[in-house]
Amino acid sequence: MGIIADGGGRGRAGRRLGPLVAAVAGATVVAALAGAHRRRRRNIRISPQDAVAGPAIDEVDVPTADAGPVTTAEPPIGAATPAGAAPAGAAPADDPLFAGEPGAGEPPAVGEPVIRSPAVLSPVPARPEHAHDVAVPLARRGRLIAGIAVAVALVVGASALVAASAGDDGQTSAAAVSTDDTTEPRPSTTTTLPPVTPAEAFGLAGQRITLAGSFSYTGTVSATDVSHVRPMFWLAVESTVDGQVATSTGRLHEIAVAADGRAAETVTDGPTVWGRRAAAVDDLVDEPYEAIPALSGDAAPAKGAALLPAWLVSATDPSGAGVDALGRRTFRATIPADVLGEIERDRRPVDATVVLTLDDAGDPVRVDITSAPDGPVLHLLFEISGIGAPVTIAPPA
Repeated sequence: MGIIADGGGRGRAGRRLGPLVAAVAGATVVAALAGAHRRRRRNIRISPQDAVAGPAIDEVDVPTADAGPVTTAEPPIGAATPAGAAPAGAAPADDPLFAGEPGAGEPPAVGEPVIRSPAVLSPVPARPEHAHDVAVPLARRGRLIAGIAVAVALVVGASALVAASAGDDGQTSAAAVSTDDTTEPRPSTTTTLPPVTPAEAFGLAGQRITLAGSFSYTGTVSATDVSHVRPMFWLAVESTVDGQVATSTGRLHEIAVAADGRAAETVTDGPTVWGRRAAAVDDLVDEPYEAIPALSGDAAPAKGAALLPAWLVSATDPSGAGVDALGRRTFRATIPADVLGEIERDRRPVDATVVLTLDDAGDPVRVDITSAPDGPVLHLLFEISGIGAPVTIAPPA
């Protein structure tokens, strides 16, 4: 890992030094051109008349008749940086659970000081004819060459800076990929979890919703009797359900609705069950809860969907079941009869088949439980959501 980190650091340092190297190179070119330009102009003489009448040129100290060699000040050169962009269950008459119920239901500027007055100049010796005509083009040519050099240096520096910036965004250019066979490959920074196997799927799903502390569910149920698997006042064989489970406390809250609109509301706290019924969901709030002793007791430590984590963890003979219409992986297993428990009174427990669907993150999103054909009818289809979301389930007073 240390080798990989050092290699990345050297790459970033190289990209950041690119603009500095380009700037130094540009400055060197400019200095060389300026020196050559000064040497070329040392023997040029400019008369006061030409200095006044001619175009603006660089400032020149002109000697008197007794003066020595001509000295020339360096022209300041600068450039501005260019801008950039089911069947019905029979209801026993003497069972309080069924009482009263019928059944089913996302060029750069260059500084040029200008001589404005001849008063500061002394007479100069005669000069070759057309000396002024030669000096001005030479001066302009020197400034043009220097300006071009500065512009080239700026373009090179800007290009290197852009390349360095692009290299720092985490993307690797083709030129930056080493072809050295001895270089160790860099590990990916993206963590990809391997897909779970059928043997892992059910146990991990049960643990996930248990450790999360809660989950919600909606779906349909079909049962010919009430039981600790279906704890409620009887409504009908078929009903829709909407519930929440606090796995941290073993509590459940569920509202079931039959096809004719009648509704039952159930609350469990561990092994204890309460319920109430009404002609419609909106009328439930007007009804008092009643304890349901026939479904309460320690035969099961929890009731209904609160048992789902235990059913998943205890599933046997897991196998893959392909993918569903949404591309999610599905798995099939068996819930043993002694784990599922009695689903109809006075009839022995039977095994059930469970089909589990996981999302891309490995969370359970759908559970489909069907009892064996040789036993009483039980079908639970739950769509799981809100794993870990806060829920408040308070037992009735």
